[in-house]
Amino acid sequence: MFPINVDDSGMISKAVYNKITKVCDEVRWSVFFKSCRLMLGMQQADFANSVGISQGYLSRIEAGEKIPGTDTRKRLMNLLNERVK
Repeated sequence: MFPINVDDSGMISKAVYNKITKVCDEVRWSVFFKSCRLMLGMQQADFANSVGISQGYLSRIEAGEKIPGTDTRKRLMNLLNERVK
């Protein structure tokens, strides 16, 4: 993905740390969203509609290309609360 450069003290820069954190967030959310969708037995289009986002945006979340916003995460939690008892 990107090289990890360290400074003379052996520490990574804040910019590299931020990139690593962003990648980790993208991976965690992609796995979580896809796992929820599959657990509910839903296709991407239906799941996206239920969460209030486009199928294309969901696809990018599941691919780890986008991090869902707070409102989207809240809508997902509401969907799970309704469907999983």
